[in-house]
Amino acid sequence: MPQDTRQMQEEIDRREKIVRILGSWELLHWHSMQNNETRHRFKKQLIGIEDDNDLWEDEMADDEEEEEKQKKLKARRKGEAAEGSASGK
Repeated sequence: MPQDTRQMQEEIDRREKIVRILGSWELLHWHSMQNNETRHRFKKQLIGIEDDNDLWEDEMADDEEEEEKQKKLKARRKGEAAEGSASGK
């Protein structure tokens, strides 16, 4: 089999696999848990967008939002603890 034909077949097989995964909630969930892959990442792969980064822009944004929420929660807890110790004296 010529190299170009083999590469084309591999690409077709890869895309068919992605379509099967996106079409099944069970497979999508399994892949997301096992490989840390998201629906968004599979859709990008399906249309041919490849990126070497482990985190995609939307995933990084989610992480930043979560980090900000955690910082605010810690600050609020510190403030409540300081008020509690001041009023307890």
